[in-house]
Amino acid sequence: MTARRSLVLAAIACLASALPAFSQIAPPDSAIARWIAERVDNGYASGIVVGILDGGRTRFISRGGNEASGKALNGESIFEIGSITKVFTNILLADMVQRGEVALDDPVSKYLPVSVKVPSRSGKEITLLDLA
Repeated sequence: MTARRSLVLAAIACLASALPAFSQIAPPDSAIARWIAERVDNGYASGIVVGILDGGRTRFISRGGNEASGKALNGESIFEIGSITKVFTNILLADMVQRGEVALDDPVSKYLPVSVKVPSRSGKEITLLDLA
């Protein structure tokens, strides 16, 4: 369970650091280091890596290690992000809707090759909203 929590915290931190509003108010590395140290030291996670993209500069703050290998985590550590990708995908979809690039009621078939047969139910096509 701690590996899953570690993974979710790392993924959320990476997502948050990529958002423009967050990068303008990102706390200093020392504050992030204290935050993740508290969580690792109290057993909420075996390790956490936070990635920050700030004005084209990338930095990583980490604490803890990989339970399986015993190696310390860093900016090169590989995480399996699992179901959190659904959140990332829907955030990207929301952004595309806000920019007017797609609409939630667009049928999926609009964005697939003509050769792809998309099923329908009761005559209704599957939409982007249905997938979200």
